Amino acid sequence: MILPSAAGSSADLLMRILSDELTKRLGHQVVVDNRPGAAGQSAMALVKDASPDGYVIGCGNIGTPSVNPALFEKMPYDPLRDSALVAPVLQVSNIMVVNGNAPYKNVLDVVEAARRQPGKLLFSSTSQGTTSHPSSELLMFQTGTRMVHVQYKGLPQSIADPMAGQVDLTLENMGVLLPHVRSGKLRALVVTGPKRSAARPAVPTMVEAGVPGFEMTAWGGIIAPVKMPAAPVKRMSGEIDKALASQTLRDRYADADSETTGGSPQDFRAFVEHELKRWG
Repeated sequence: MILPSAAGSSADLLMRILSDELTKRLGHQVVVDNRPGAAGQSAMALVKDASPDGYVIGCGNIGTPSVNPALFEKMPYDPLRDSALVAPVLQVSNIMVVNGNAPYKNVLDVVEAARRQPGKLLFSSTSQGTTSHPSSELLMFQTGTRMVHVQYKGLPQSIADPMAGQVDLTLENMGVLLPHVRSGKLRALVVTGPKRSAARPAVPTMVEAGVPGFEMTAWGGIIAPVKMPAAPVKRMSGEIDKALASQTLRDRYADADSETTGGSPQDFRAFVEHELKRWG
């Protein structure tokens, strides 16, 4: 399973949970191969060029099939033409966090500061196209503000600088930030999804906090080389659905504040087409 994320990231954690379940069901060890960098383009190119024999799959996420085409003029893959879309797997909200000692008590404090000082506030991400980046871009788009994007090579660095006060804010997956929120090193201001998180019910949604029309949910799904025959694609999709129905997996995803989705290859294609249009 080729994963366009670094070891230790939220996506890495969640896909390793899935790989454990698939290993049991397929009778073959599913090995996660972390290939971060280049906004996931190198990982997707590896999936595209892999043998379509059913032994190589990949993880597509919100960035690789749907945001990247809006960011890069040239890419080594086409998200619809070069991939067999196997199954949607999960969705997870991001949260906006600031340093625990920062003056910002809510998202409108951040918006007001960004309006007073255009281009002064810094937000971190793990690279272009990863969920922290489009979340922040969407906030600026919705509020008519401008902040500066600071890119890092991985998640640990991207959240270390907000904790140190070197960067003003970040929007990242709930599961990886909550320990730092609970410790007080970071302060959670809002969640980006359509509803509050069960893990942090006091934190409002963007809409509740005063940013109308804002909704952004990160997601992930399984892809394969486009020439993989229909039979193994169908089997893999079915095994993923069975894995996602496992109470053990659902509980582990819930612990990471993620929701399972599941569905057919046709469902996944329709969803990716919708996301491509939205982010474009």
